[in-house]
Amino acid sequence: MKVRFIRRSPPSLVATATVNHSIEEYVRGGFWHTNTVEAYFSILKRGVIGTYHHVSPEHLKRYLGEFDFRHNERIALGVNDERRTEKAIKGATGKRLTYQRVGRGAEEISF
Repeated sequence: MKVRFIRRSPPSLVATATVNHSIEEYVRGGFWHTNTVEAYFSILKRGVIGTYHHVSPEHLKRYLGEFDFRHNERIALGVNDERRTEKAIKGATGKRLTYQRVGRGAEEISF
């Protein structure tokens, strides 16, 4: 299995590489590896199983958005709890927060 990486740091620099797991290659050049994506999915899985217990396909995009925000605004990147909270509140500004049923049975309930 080959895994392709794209590195964008800073935005003007774009580099790509692959890691070939089928030949037991897990790191290339000391930088290219799959640890980051494996850690992300580990935290996502722990959150779904430990907090939400179930994620429906209709709402999967919302859960992934939450975990993307958590991953991109974490302490390891220099964002503390206060700053993360400010960003979350700022992101909700001007949005109407509602609960709307989606999928099977949505037409049966009206609010």
